[in-house]
Amino acid sequence: MQKLNLKRVKHAKINHNFEATKHLVFKSTNFNLSSLMYRFLTLILLLSFSSLFCQTSIGDLKEISEKIYGPDNVLINGSSYVISHPSANGNPFLGDNKFTPSTINLKGRSFNNVLIKYDIEFQMVILKVDNSYGSKIITLRDNYIKDFNLHNKHFINLKEKGINDKSIKFLELVYDGSFIFGNYYSKSFLSIYSNKYPNGKYTKTKVSHYLFLNNKKINIKNKRDLLLVFPEHKHDIKKFIKKNKIKFRKATNADYFKIMHYCDEFE
Repeated sequence: MQKLNLKRVKHAKINHNFEATKHLVFKSTNFNLSSLMYRFLTLILLLSFSSLFCQTSIGDLKEISEKIYGPDNVLINGSSYVISHPSANGNPFLGDNKFTPSTINLKGRSFNNVLIKYDIEFQMVILKVDNSYGSKIITLRDNYIKDFNLHNKHFINLKEKGINDKSIKFLELVYDGSFIFGNYYSKSFLSIYSNKYPNGKYTKTKVSHYLFLNNKKINIKNKRDLLLVFPEHKHDIKKFIKKNKIKFRKATNADYFKIMHYCDEFE
């Protein structure tokens, strides 16, 4: 009990000294600081005082900072999310209807272990933020997202690759060379109402394969579609697929990578 009280006293001293110094510094400098610079100077002050009390961890400092300022403004930049058909059978997400610890790159900054879901009906990345003020669920802005990892899949924002497609925002990247190849995931809500589905239902996840070459989007549904992209080398491609015993209907990302890497030699 005595050790616990001493720790509380130390934290109280840190908070008191920090608040006093923070007030003195920002009052005397009279800067019109941005949120990012304000946080930066704040952390410097926190670290300065933490050196006086070695038992204060970085986690403690982060907790104190978030209590004062809230979560990072870049991370929580977006609008509130509301699921379109909450009572329907199924869900509009990739995988289960639960938030998963993931990594996401926003505005060139990487955030690890953030809780996200991917709504593949409307291609929206949903973020859950837990802090001292409670939970907040928001839709992240598309133009903020560079890429993210979810369920062992790496998704990219096509606009970051200079591709402005009307129907595809995010693509699971499988191959990136002189052309791009990847998987597009989608679901749809079916307005089918019955005793079994009184509130409608969502379709199963559909996976489509797309190749982006010379400002063209090509849907690769089978081997024939791929051969039409490289007609002058179709015999070589056939031999390669046969030699590597690749079945297009059962092809994995590793199989597709091999094929695309081989085809890229022709470009």
